[in-house]
Amino acid sequence: MINNKYREIRITYVHILTLIIAFIAIGLLLFFLGYRIGKGSVEKNLQIDNKQNVDKRIVKVSDNKNKSEETLKTNTSTKSNIKKQTNSTSEIDKELQMHSSVEMTETKPIKKQQPVIKNKTKTIKPKKITRTTYYAIQIGAFRDHKGAKKEAQRFSRKYSVEIVKSGNLYKVRIGSFKTEKRAQKEIKNNSKLKGCYTVKIKR
Repeated sequence: MINNKYREIRITYVHILTLIIAFIAIGLLLFFLGYRIGKGSVEKNLQIDNKQNVDKRIVKVSDNKNKSEETLKTNTSTKSNIKKQTNSTSEIDKELQMHSSVEMTETKPIKKQQPVIKNKTKTIKPKKITRTTYYAIQIGAFRDHKGAKKEAQRFSRKYSVEIVKSGNLYKVRIGSFKTEKRAQKEIKNNSKLKGCYTVKIKR
């Protein structure tokens, strides 16, 4: 009795080769698909990295520009401050030169003669006018009256102050000293009077 439940399958070399080739083809296809997917993900990551690097470079460039602008502003401000300081110092030097070069031209009082009254018998002789001389300290000479007034107010509490117009200048004088030595001593004792000088006044 032959059992018909089982069937014979004959496998030849051809079948084995075809199976091997099929497995190889499937493996190559899977490898190719994986390679493509991996390459695409790598390219995307590279693009993202490039964008980030570009953004960082742009930020650095903008920061450098801002820093350069700030340095330029600070340089211009320091230059303007230096110019202002030099201008102010030159003006002060000019005023000091003018103050030292101004010559003291004192106006002498005019002699007043009393009229002679003629009488038949007596003639009245004119009396001699007595002059008073004193020394003052000149603290400044200004072109405008406001500046002279401001300078006079600084010393008005301690000294007697006088503003005299001489030509185009307003001269500020303080004090009335009997001798020149006393006036010079006052200049030495008071630090605010450095650079000032004495003036002889006749009246």
